[in-house]
Amino acid sequence: MPVAARPPCLPAVALDNPPRTFDEHLEFARKAAERGLCKVKLWTCDDVELFEALQQAYDEAGLLSCLNVMIHVPNGRVAAVAYETGEAADVIATVAPYSFIKSVVVGNELDFASTAVPGDQAALDALPRALENMKGKGLEVTTAFSNALVTARNGDWGDTIVRPERHRPRCVSETHPLFARSLS
Repeated sequence: MPVAARPPCLPAVALDNPPRTFDEHLEFARKAAERGLCKVKLWTCDDVELFEALQQAYDEAGLLSCLNVMIHVPNGRVAAVAYETGEAADVIATVAPYSFIKSVVVGNELDFASTAVPGDQAALDALPRALENMKGKGLEVTTAFSNALVTARNGDWGDTIVRPERHRPRCVSETHPLFARSLS
């Protein structure tokens, strides 16, 4: 399945049949562990089969202690994490058994209006509260802003400068369901 919308500098791997079962997740996790990939970002916050597969594969490889996973709360769940009783707690409870899950990204590029989908403005408005609700649970918490977000005006992050013309895809390599956050 080609990824036509991406520039040539972005060699993404698109899979016709992404892993869905434990065994399929385990196959990918073993490949990552065999390569010694210890910093991993997952575009999920509730795929327990994937978490279990990572735990097993890295334990088998003797690398469980180096595994550092960042999970992602998708844009569609940001408002729920902010305002629905127990939603943040449910995410935390889901990942709590996996000590290798060290951090969470809440939302993705909610600041960039041209990529907004229905609900993204509500999610952006809810972002500070969602981030606060995820804090203090033993996870590092952040959000992913686009590179169109330039800076805070006069140091006030309530008054930010966004330049949409600066939003350009960066050259990175992604694989599904996991990819390296850092190779170092």
